[in-house]
Amino acid sequence: MYYRTTGGLYWKVFTDFPPAFRINGRDGHSSRETSLVLLYAEFVHPAIAALSSGIFWWWYCTTSNCRDVNPYDIQNFPIPDSALKDHRLKALGTEYVEDLKRNSEMRARVQKQTGRTETQAFKVQKSKPIIDEIDRALAEHYGFTDEELDFISNYDIKYRVGADDGSDEGDDG
Repeated sequence: MYYRTTGGLYWKVFTDFPPAFRINGRDGHSSRETSLVLLYAEFVHPAIAALSSGIFWWWYCTTSNCRDVNPYDIQNFPIPDSALKDHRLKALGTEYVEDLKRNSEMRARVQKQTGRTETQAFKVQKSKPIIDEIDRALAEHYGFTDEELDFISNYDIKYRVGADDGSDEGDDG
């Protein structure tokens, strides 16, 4: 599972592939990108689903510095074992990753120190309906009430959904 340790805005992006990255026209990887190996391959997509959920976002906002994703943040997020074995969450995690790919674009930046970099940017706000489905599935594992699920689904929504105007608002590019 791949994720950025820092950067991005209101969504932290988890994938089953290393996002595309080029520096001065050559394929590479971002120094902000890292990976996490899970004990069982079949847990990758349910874990991606859980870590891409509104539930994780709320938990992350209440327990972290809200800037960096540290191994501690991931390792201490309580995911029920039943969620990692849930076929629905596995399918939703797979659907989410495919939606991220479909809605991604390469963004270029030129910096004095590194030169031209191109990074695969994700328009996560376009995947919000899938994230809402993930939250509904996870709510069953956590035993959330309808009111608690509604709170999670709408938590920080003004900033997380943002505008789709080509800016970085609401994406993790």
